[in-house]
Amino acid sequence: MTLRKMLLKTINLKYINNNTRILITLIFSLFILKPIFSQEIIDENKSLAESSVTTNDNDNSKIKIDGVAAVIGDYVVLDSDIDKEYIQLKARGASTDEITRCQLFGKLLEDKLYAHHAVQDSITVNELEIRSNIDQQIDAFLAQ
Repeated sequence: MTLRKMLLKTINLKYINNNTRILITLIFSLFILKPIFSQEIIDENKSLAESSVTTNDNDNSKIKIDGVAAVIGDYVVLDSDIDKEYIQLKARGASTDEITRCQLFGKLLEDKLYAHHAVQDSITVNELEIRSNIDQQIDAFLAQ
């Protein structure tokens, strides 16, 4: 009986050692493969102009085109929206010398916040108001 117990312990130890080897191999392979599949870190301090000036023959070079600046409810404010608003102010003839990017961003956030609260409060706007507002905007663009 003791011989049988001893044989069973020996067989169990063989399996434990084999499973341990597999586990160690798995953990080691995870540490090796992790850097291969990790995400790229984008340096926020590097401007888009600097990154677009450098030319690489390598096709793997990546340039950040646009990014999410803020999310308010279902509304998203992109970095390009701030630039578009600045261009529209210049096109309207407004003085943009004293307006900072931060102020434009605040105005966009405020507009999106009002729109979000209007949806929350279930304020409805009839189609006639929307069409007249669009017609006024089109006429203003044509006048420019």
